Amino acid sequence: MHLKSIALIACSLFITACEDKNVYVSFYDKNIKKVPCLSLDDSLKPFQKTLAKEYKFQKSCPFRLVLASATNIVCKSPFNASTKTTTNFPSSYVELDIKKGIDLIYSYYKDLTHKTTKDDIEDGFKRLKRDILE
Repeated sequence: MHLKSIALIACSLFITACEDKNVYVSFYDKNIKKVPCLSLDDSLKPFQKTLAKEYKFQKSCPFRLVLASATNIVCKSPFNASTKTTTNFPSSYVELDIKKGIDLIYSYYKDLTHKTTKDDIEDGFKRLKRDILE
């Protein structure tokens, strides 16, 4: 029994070592497994051409893709002092949410060590497509 536990822990550490540890994905409505369409929120206008290459958005769709991002984030917590000085501490983030009305359906969040780029939006959208789009 003890050997099985060690093997399971070692296997899970091996598998998670290859994942992107700065990405957090949440499904908020457990009844919705996939969404049939997406409309594009105004927050994504600067990336509209880029995303249009990846997906055909429908203006009349009730499921809306929304972008939230921030740069130059400063964390003043003393608990992070050693982390900030010894690692590449995040200074911005990108968040892609799917909403239906005011209800949050899905959220993709990633900490970044640079300003949000077109590539960050594309990577997030590719993950979102794989997770929840039909």
